[in-house]
Amino acid sequence: MTNEQLLPALLGVIFFLVAFFYIGDLENILGYETLALQSPATAKKKSFLEDPLGTSETNEHLDLFDWEKIYESRKNLTRDTCQALPNDHQDNTHIIEKVKAQILGPFSLRFVVDEKHKILYCELPKTGCTNWKKTLLKLIQPDTFGKMKWENIRSPHGKKGPNGYSYLNEYPLEKQLEYLDTFYKFSFVRHPLERLLSAYRDKVEKYLKKAPEFNDENWRRGKFHSFVRDLIENGLPRQPGQRRRHWSSFMYLCDFCSVGYDFIGKMDTLNTDVNYVLNDMNVSELTEYPTGYSTKSYNSLLVYYKGMGRETLEQLYLLYKTDFDAFGYTIPEKFYEYV
Repeated sequence: MTNEQLLPALLGVIFFLVAFFYIGDLENILGYETLALQSPATAKKKSFLEDPLGTSETNEHLDLFDWEKIYESRKNLTRDTCQALPNDHQDNTHIIEKVKAQILGPFSLRFVVDEKHKILYCELPKTGCTNWKKTLLKLIQPDTFGKMKWENIRSPHGKKGPNGYSYLNEYPLEKQLEYLDTFYKFSFVRHPLERLLSAYRDKVEKYLKKAPEFNDENWRRGKFHSFVRDLIENGLPRQPGQRRRHWSSFMYLCDFCSVGYDFIGKMDTLNTDVNYVLNDMNVSELTEYPTGYSTKSYNSLLVYYKGMGRETLEQLYLLYKTDFDAFGYTIPEKFYEYV
């Protein structure tokens, strides 16, 4: 090889080596090996023991454009689920018509109203609604709660009234119709199995703590299984009271088939969703929601559902099928195998 041929070859090798090491370092600097360049379908999942229902927040590094596509697809999925319901299960009457006809149940469609910022939040039990009430109280009553630290706002459910918050159904009919038509409407959902267990432990199990057998894990698990079997046998409450609404259907409580929600958040992607919706409502500088907050209790899921059996779990799935379908939730095969 002549000198004239050797020089370009050497320069090519040097360029390749420099590019290789530089790009490799750039990947570390910019996080190219993180989830930022991965689609939701390829994002790395946690192990079964870490995340038995497959709902962990794996896509937090996606960019805003990708997240907005995800948020739009959530609304589309909910709408498509409503349209696909059998005729005898469909209730797509527009919410304005339902309010006019005054046919809503007393514990359905509980919208917390923020008149100043034109926000309606539909509370769903066991999906972070206690924290959302704190967040909204800082907006609704800035002279009192707005000056308090978020963690110092105690018992937000008891802050209803002129010095706290109000529900939409407490307003005159014309105001209800106006707000439903013009305000920003949002809600948050959660995997039905996680939410059911959380509701059971909060509203049923805590009253069993005085039983001498309470410290026996098998006894507590058996009580939960009995609760689930009773629920399957009797069905979900159609007009639930204050307690039973905690395990009533999301679709019923917030009437997702009749209300055009601007945003549907998920507890699985809570931190990302909270940041987005607060910005989307132009209130991110005025209030807060706890960062790093997590509802995950994987050990409890595995403890309480263990031994339930595939047949019972499949019946439970059918009981909440509309919620599963409308919000894109499933029960992984590994979870079936475990129980």
